[in-house]
Amino acid sequence: PMISLGAQIGLDYFTWQVGEPAASLNIFDIPARLVVGFDLGIAQLDAFGGFMPHGFYVSGLDPLLYYGIEAGARARLGLFYAEGSYLFGLADSIDLGSSGLDLGLNASRFRFGAGVAFKLLK
Repeated sequence: PMISLGAQIGLDYFTWQVGEPAASLNIFDIPARLVVGFDLGIAQLDAFGGFMPHGFYVSGLDPLLYYGIEAGARARLGLFYAEGSYLFGLADSIDLGSSGLDLGLNASRFRFGAGVAFKLLK
């Protein structure tokens, strides 16, 4: 079919060193999406949206979990894809509390990604 409808769930995780002495800031997203796909033959375009818990934690501190609504699009060519979305955070900002790190994190943000994708079920 030229148009497909599906659902996705996944996990995004990344980390980097911040602060003095170096602390590790970790961010994770767990997207749960509804996806509408448009098959163009050699490529596929997807529009998606859904609910996303996303969390932040600094080494040695308790994790903080926030929630948001995500909307975005993906272009896929063969196994490779690039996507972008915006996460509408359901909190004004992210406060790391007693960490002493002023990171200026906002609960809403743009997300970009690229990678390799394949289907487990056909």
